[in-house]
Amino acid sequence: KMSSEAREAAIKHLKNKDLMEKILSDIEALGYVEQDKEKLLLYLSATARITEHPIHVSIQSSSSSGKSAMMEAVISLFPSEQVENFSRITGQSLYYMDSLKSKVLIIDERSGAEEAEFALRSLMSRNRLDLAVVQKDEKGNYGTKVIEVEGPTTVWDSTTHTTSEDNRNRSFECFMNESKGQTRKIQDQ
Repeated sequence: KMSSEAREAAIKHLKNKDLMEKILSDIEALGYVEQDKEKLLLYLSATARITEHPIHVSIQSSSSSGKSAMMEAVISLFPSEQVENFSRITGQSLYYMDSLKSKVLIIDERSGAEEAEFALRSLMSRNRLDLAVVQKDEKGNYGTKVIEVEGPTTVWDSTTHTTSEDNRNRSFECFMNESKGQTRKIQDQ
């Protein structure tokens, strides 16, 4: 819980007319320059993790173009307990997580989640996951147990290729600036 002084300071900060410029300045101070629209989209997406309809983002570009660096810079501005970051996930692993409610689920590379495509689509569309499994009780009788993972959850991923058509309509697609000028600005920073 916030003290009344901290709450008042936070509200004053949020009402600042230059809030978006301040956010961009903070991300640049963390070492990520340019690509302001993409950085703000990620920031707003992470902020929307607490809403009923979160914003999902897929960043597309070639290998080593800064996709992960941009995601890491932006997400570092949020509480770490609200972030789940994986390099690979299986389809079943998502169903056994305690809770994904109001979290940002980051998948470093979309190819590391190929087995989880259906579960991710369901999570993005329905804001929850449900799995019916058969279990044996203490008397040896079989029954169905329903496992529920609560959302809503914001999903970010990066990829070197176009995402599947089934997922494209669930996420905003961002494309990295791969120019030599952008590389020079990052190195200079």
